[in-house]
Amino acid sequence: MGFLKLLDYVVSEHKVETLFNERYKNQLAPSFLIFDYFDTNELVLSGILADLLNPLGKHGQGEAFLKHFLNSLKLHETWEQIVLEKSHVTIRLEEQTHRSQTARRMDIFIEIKYNNQEFAICIENKPFARDQVDQLKDYAHELDQRYRHQWQIIYLNGQGNAPSSLSVSPELLTQWKDSNQYNEVSYADLIPWLDQCVFESKNPRVSAFLSEFKSYISKKFITSIDMNAQNIMVENILHNPDHLKAVIEVETLKRQVQNNLLSKLKKELEKLARESGYQVDGELNLNAHSAIFIYSDRNQEFQFCMEFDRGFYTGFFIGIMFRDFKNATPDKQQFEYLHHESQKKFSSLQIGKSIVWPAYLELSEYLNWNINGDIWLEIQNGTFSEKLFNYFQDFNEIIRSS
Repeated sequence: MGFLKLLDYVVSEHKVETLFNERYKNQLAPSFLIFDYFDTNELVLSGILADLLNPLGKHGQGEAFLKHFLNSLKLHETWEQIVLEKSHVTIRLEEQTHRSQTARRMDIFIEIKYNNQEFAICIENKPFARDQVDQLKDYAHELDQRYRHQWQIIYLNGQGNAPSSLSVSPELLTQWKDSNQYNEVSYADLIPWLDQCVFESKNPRVSAFLSEFKSYISKKFITSIDMNAQNIMVENILHNPDHLKAVIEVETLKRQVQNNLLSKLKKELEKLARESGYQVDGELNLNAHSAIFIYSDRNQEFQFCMEFDRGFYTGFFIGIMFRDFKNATPDKQQFEYLHHESQKKFSSLQIGKSIVWPAYLELSEYLNWNINGDIWLEIQNGTFSEKLFNYFQDFNEIIRSS
């Protein structure tokens, strides 16, 4: 069968790559990435992107990087008149929405003044975090008050998914798209832009940093396989008709394997919960906001939850959720208590909070199941269900104490 040959090929190539890298690691240093040595949270990534897009940025390459970025977007025709070399460009981080008084902060804000006209871009950077209620809607309201229709919202996220309907209604999102005022960009989409930046760069240190940034994005958001190995495999697949056909066919098999493993995970959680007197319902699947709940009483307001915030097994979170948020309002004091106690319990980790989650935890190694084969191996060998149930016990102790 074609896909079995393909699997053998990928495995053998990966083994060859591993042996090759091990033999020549002192020359190639294949595992060495600058980005492994500092925290790459949302603020750090926003800072990097803002500086690269800034014509006055430390890279010293002028308007070149911003020009290629704008050319990669679908913008309204009024933007075509802009000559960046004759424009005044301002880029700020955490720009406050002071005009609309919505107390928001835009991750990356770009203002371009050209020929007595003003244009603006808001980049909402969501590599890992969850959407907030009315977040994009409030940004658009602010931009419209400042710049009328000459604005653009870029929703930059890990996998190029659409924003949650909590952040902006599908109807309003469609309106923005029809007006060419909105772009969805994945981190993977940044790689062609970074390639252009490398080509434009006249400084070897800047070029080296851009290449490192590409490698980080590839490893974090696309696949854990080294970029050089990816290129070799893709090239060989494209030149082998059997492998090319198998790549297309194997996607269906992949989904079946994932569905079976997710079913296995739920059954193991049900067994662990039943042995301790708890119940499990819901399921994890390809859909955004698919979730599994564990609880002692179906009617309890706050329950332990694990959820994919986005589709295709991305944006995985665990924590305490106010389950009946559509029909009721949580007690504010209890809500704050759950967040405070969760932060105390997991003092070395950052506990998030949203309108329906008094406390949630993002485990960076489990955020994107779509590209991380190790997660599926943990499900297969049973260690992941035990790990999740241990988290449930910690969070449930906090729920019970409230």
